[in-house]
Amino acid sequence: DISEEMFLSTQSILREVQKLKRYLKKEYDVDAITVKADEVRFSLHENLLRKLLMRIMKDEVLKTDNTKIPCLKELLYEAYDQMEFTYITKMIEEYFQKKQVMLTDDCLIMVSSAIYISYVRNLTNHLIEESEPYEKDEAVAQLLDELRKADVVIMEHDEALLHNFLHIFKLNAYNEDEDE
Repeated sequence: DISEEMFLSTQSILREVQKLKRYLKKEYDVDAITVKADEVRFSLHENLLRKLLMRIMKDEVLKTDNTKIPCLKELLYEAYDQMEFTYITKMIEEYFQKKQVMLTDDCLIMVSSAIYISYVRNLTNHLIEESEPYEKDEAVAQLLDELRKADVVIMEHDEALLHNFLHIFKLNAYNEDEDE
């Protein structure tokens, strides 16, 4: 029982869960927590869960000093691996340097975090079952292909979510003639 693990009463935990439920509803319009007696359930389709994780992470980056990766460890809990995240971030940074795309530190953290969220969820067998519609962004597609070549697990159904999230960073700011 989680209350014993955390040395808190069941009532204290339920109060905190209710606060979290109100926060998610107010800030993200997400109503995915149900509480019945001593049972708490979080239920959200994988695609919506990843969108939520990416939005929370983006909001945290924008409102904090990003010398650390804000909240990513808490969002992914035991699946988070600092060495993996650093490796993926370094690959992304080198890719952008090669393409002469300049990103702020905040943008780099948001891009690498979004990709890392998909990577971790895939590795833990939490897969998106079907894609949502999206307009393909060639710069995003090239980045994802490059990461796949380096064995970063990005599934076909991840593409829509990542394209829709990453297109806001204008990754296509390089000259495509220099591509090959």
